[in-house]
Amino acid sequence: MANKFSILIVEEEQRLSFLLAQELERAGYDTTCTSNLEDGLALFKTQSFQLVIGEVALAGTPKYACLTEIQAISIVPVVLLIEKPRESERIQAFEQGVDDLIEKPFNIQELKLRVKRLLYYYYELPNSALTGEEDQLRLDEKNKRLYIEGKFVRLSAIEFSLMHYFMQFPDRIITREELLQEVWHYEYGGQIRTVDAQVRRLRKKIEGYSVDAAKAIKTIRSQGYLYQSE
Repeated sequence: MANKFSILIVEEEQRLSFLLAQELERAGYDTTCTSNLEDGLALFKTQSFQLVIGEVALAGTPKYACLTEIQAISIVPVVLLIEKPRESERIQAFEQGVDDLIEKPFNIQELKLRVKRLLYYYYELPNSALTGEEDQLRLDEKNKRLYIEGKFVRLSAIEFSLMHYFMQFPDRIITREELLQEVWHYEYGGQIRTVDAQVRRLRKKIEGYSVDAAKAIKTIRSQGYLYQSE
């Protein structure tokens, strides 16, 4: 393995945590385990991790807290473990921006393949340059990719859909309710914070390639967002 990746495991069940660590270390990764989110966040802030594997529901924390707390401070990919999920739970997890969702009980070989795929996608996939597209922000709709100044920006599926919608309707205010309906396909409800969290995450990713491009997504107070084309 060209790079030694470090993985943080946040799992309450000690036997499962040990199994995950053992198998991932056999595959060549470094692992650190903890059984609660508070300790996991403390570790995450003081050490360098390239992937987080966590429970959907940890004792004493809201559902998806492992995902949302990591998203608030980083763009590191997150894999959630969930026991017998309903279809609505699967949809909600992906709408919140999870990179992968794995149902318990799972096949450990499948989990390792998914981890390998994510790490390759985020850290090893070559940055492709688009000839003649320097200094531009461009979406490749066919392959679901975003390029900034000719460089490939890795986005989750929901982040790509969000950026696509902004670029479809430049220079006009788009409300959070509109984004919920058109990007997440929700009717208006209590999911406004989902929009704000994903816009913050999208900006943070884009900022790593171009501060100006990130600033093009403007927050319009009490109204929503506006993507400024120039």
